Amino acid sequence: MAATEFGNGSLEEPINHEYRGRDLVSGTPFQPPPCHLRFYATPPFPPSPPPPPSPPPAARSRRRYAIRRRISFLTPPQLAFHRNHGAIPATDPTAHTLTISSDSSSSNSNDVALPARFPSKTLTADQLARDFPQHRLTCALQCAGNRRHTMRTRLKEVQGIDWFDGALMNCVWEGPLLRDVLVWAGVEEEALRLKRQWEGKKEEGERTQEEGMRGEEEGGGGDAAADNILYDGLHVQFACHLVATQDDGYYGGSIALRRAMDPEMEVILALKCNTRPLTLAHGSPIRSLVPGHPGARSVKWLTHITISTHESPCYYQQRDYKVLPPEAVDSGSADEWWAKTEAMGDLGVNSGVGVPEEGETVKLGGGASGQGWAVPLGMGGGRCPGCG
Repeated sequence: MAATEFGNGSLEEPINHEYRGRDLVSGTPFQPPPCHLRFYATPPFPPSPPPPPSPPPAARSRRRYAIRRRISFLTPPQLAFHRNHGAIPATDPTAHTLTISSDSSSSNSNDVALPARFPSKTLTADQLARDFPQHRLTCALQCAGNRRHTMRTRLKEVQGIDWFDGALMNCVWEGPLLRDVLVWAGVEEEALRLKRQWEGKKEEGERTQEEGMRGEEEGGGGDAAADNILYDGLHVQFACHLVATQDDGYYGGSIALRRAMDPEMEVILALKCNTRPLTLAHGSPIRSLVPGHPGARSVKWLTHITISTHESPCYYQQRDYKVLPPEAVDSGSADEWWAKTEAMGDLGVNSGVGVPEEGETVKLGGGASGQGWAVPLGMGGGRCPGCG
């Protein structure tokens, strides 16, 4: 994956510091990570007191200690990775607002009016928590660059933070379904009107043979075909306009509107993580949470949602988080592929072994213990052992 990442150095020993070139939190010293976590950043950082906590016993490797501390079904936020492409904004949860709007000048690929043409509306985090049903789900969130170290050492050199296998977190997230908020904003009301309009045209014989074939292939019923007409080519753009990033004036990403409107996809506007309000590093007070997609689509410090016929124009949707073909060997040859290559979507399911570590010798005889993570599967709606 070709990508430009914020910071590519590794500080093996923890230090207290402030990032004076660009405050990570406006005017606030950045709290260093616990000593058992690896911190990736661009050195040097001027050290300042107090001294760091005592490291783990020398008999334990730093990596093994980190794994043993973090292994549990749910990841505590203080042990979870966080990744951002610029400064962490200093947000006030009581004053933070989310604006929901539509790209009213657009129409979709079928020349049907955008099914979300409504006046802009604004919500606070408190309104999202108070006025909408709260949806809770257990979901793993993973950085698109997780295991980049393995990629670059075993396959080919790639740009970006040299993540090992720890850029993921499994947490209980809570907040309103994005679908519910979009329905409140007017998406469904306008969609139903256009759906009735479409069905009227069908009765008048104005539905083309091509549309009929597509409707049969994608569900066989009028409802499925109508939904396809309504949502084809439409996107939900997420954005944080509080601070500029390395490569753009803001951070943004997008997903298909069809995914956002499907309650089974469980896309939410997360307000809590593991029953507590989001931490600032993880997006307080509002972040999008898109299960199954790279963490890049779960936009932190969310300020704007826009329904549009286009993907987000942000750099991180258009020229990052894409898997370019082998022909893209440098920035020059990559230029012709950015627009041709789809943005990363659904991530593959994966598992990992943390203990024993790679290359570690395990003595023969007796038993050997191991730690890692896997994906439990259940059949017939039953619960899985160890699923918390």
